[in-house]
Amino acid sequence: MGIPWRLPKIQLALLLFLVYLSSLVTTPLLQLIFHLGLVLGSVFIFDYLFLKVRNIQPFLLSAALVSGLIIALLADPALPFYKIILICALAMFSKNFIRVGNSHIFNPAGFGLFLGGIIFTFTVSWWGVSYQRLFPFSITSIILFLILITPGWISAVRMKRYRIIIPFLLFYSFFLLLITGRFDFELLSNTLIDPTALFFAIVMLPEPMTTPNKPFRQLIFGTFVAILAVIVSMPIFSDQSLGFNLVSDPLILALLLGNLVFFKFK
Repeated sequence: MGIPWRLPKIQLALLLFLVYLSSLVTTPLLQLIFHLGLVLGSVFIFDYLFLKVRNIQPFLLSAALVSGLIIALLADPALPFYKIILICALAMFSKNFIRVGNSHIFNPAGFGLFLGGIIFTFTVSWWGVSYQRLFPFSITSIILFLILITPGWISAVRMKRYRIIIPFLLFYSFFLLLITGRFDFELLSNTLIDPTALFFAIVMLPEPMTTPNKPFRQLIFGTFVAILAVIVSMPIFSDQSLGFNLVSDPLILALLLGNLVFFKFK
């Protein structure tokens, strides 16, 4: 049996790989190869082992592939290899064992990155999806930005998750403006096309297994995560006085809390 290229997850993985390849403009090729190999090797091994523990026959590990590509784009390649491996193990543990019925509760990549950040006291770097800024305009900036948003075709159109993506971006931008006290078009537009927020909104936020299926609940979910993301980004949550990160990443924490609140309301 060949690879089912028409599956949304397979197409999403191909587009995420394209985003990863575009990182050649900022990162040496050998470092990219080693980092991606370590991440994908780890997620495949742990997913395979955990599926065996659950007495499930492994097949086409496409979900692990997507999670691995997200981790590769967000986890700093300079992290020690054992930290990368633990992030991958936590992600696949979440996918396989933190479940209700036939679906996992948390976004696996988000879970691994967030808990790994808590354990090892690092923040998620978003290194592979933070440099594609549209301004100042150039041929290179336009191409890189378009590559970054190509996965949105899968999540918004193929998976019909635009009701999650659009409310999140609008409310996230609005509330960020509200807490900064600035209401100008330039700041609003920069927030709406911020590469990190865009990647989060079109790739991580609308994962079908951990988000509502009903249209109205999708609207509420996107809005809820946007408000939470702004709240947990406030300075009180970045206090290091306890000796560890209270919040290793506000966007990912908001996503995981949204997953937890909405897993019974799909």
